[in-house]
Amino acid sequence: MKRKNRFNKTMTFQFTMAAFVALMIAFVLLVGAFLIYINVLDWNIEAPEGTRPISPIRTLVFTVLISFIVGTAITVYLSKIVIRPLSELKTLTAEVARGNFEVKIKTDDIPKNEFGEFFEDFNTMVTELKKNEMLKSDFISNVSHEFKTPLSIIQGYATLLQDENINEEDRIKYSQTIFEATEKLTILVNDILKISKIDNRKVTIETSTYQLDEQIRECILSFEELWSNKDIDLNIEMEEITINADKNLLSNVWNNLINNAIKFSNTGGKIDINLALKDENVIFSIKDYGCGIKQEDISYIFDKFYQADKSHASKGNGLGLPLAKKIIELSNGSIEVKSTINEGSEFIVTIPQKLNKNLT
Repeated sequence: MKRKNRFNKTMTFQFTMAAFVALMIAFVLLVGAFLIYINVLDWNIEAPEGTRPISPIRTLVFTVLISFIVGTAITVYLSKIVIRPLSELKTLTAEVARGNFEVKIKTDDIPKNEFGEFFEDFNTMVTELKKNEMLKSDFISNVSHEFKTPLSIIQGYATLLQDENINEEDRIKYSQTIFEATEKLTILVNDILKISKIDNRKVTIETSTYQLDEQIRECILSFEELWSNKDIDLNIEMEEITINADKNLLSNVWNNLINNAIKFSNTGGKIDINLALKDENVIFSIKDYGCGIKQEDISYIFDKFYQADKSHASKGNGLGLPLAKKIIELSNGSIEVKSTINEGSEFIVTIPQKLNKNLT
């Protein structure tokens, strides 16, 4: 059972009383000092000739009156600049707790001190929460879309396979389509799990020393069928570089960038791949001469599920580049993209040659 307070001790009441008590204490000390001067130190104030001397009692009363007026003014002022925004903050915090991220505290008339910074931080927090809510909503929508398509394919072709009159050729064709849809789902789930683990800091960096140029060559060879079918000319210039990093994580980066370069290259086109060492940093760049990326899309390509191809005609789930960027950042590196529509795109990855083993 909740106890009922005798007084409604709101924030305004408490602060006002605290300010008033502080002023009263100061006043008592002032009066005490005044009385000590009069009684102990035999303090006399002689009135100018021809005027009546001022009574100590009158002086005391006058001091009390002035102190009360000044104290009241200070309390009202403090209540205005501190209590009002604090009271507003309390109300808006309750709104945020209910899921309303459209609220904001007006900071125009609040002094630029610790209180002002606190309220500005509150506004920043609400803005970030709103962004996260939007990302969460978009994430759910995109996940639903990415799962819905292959699941519909699986359901549809599984139904067709139940037909007893289906011939062997169609049976093999339908089975292959189901296999490709399940493979897409597997890749999607694995990518989501990888990003989730990195976001939640559940990925442990396991460093090892190995030849980075050899790893990238192996990744290129794994896509030989794709670039051979499109008759793409590969221009490869890589220095022999030994690196200390997480080999398994970085393989996701190279595979994604190489796959994208092939996917968006024109048939009979070319791809430039370079690897160099500069100031103890490894610089990897891959450039295709394909369709390119629109300038308005470049700032979004590292967002989860974002695809510049709005028709979703090209293979992919919009998680490759976000995953690659997170792995690069986890490796203390950075990724940069340069692109011109109809001229191609270039991705530049910079990572330290030696990764701090304490990173997790």
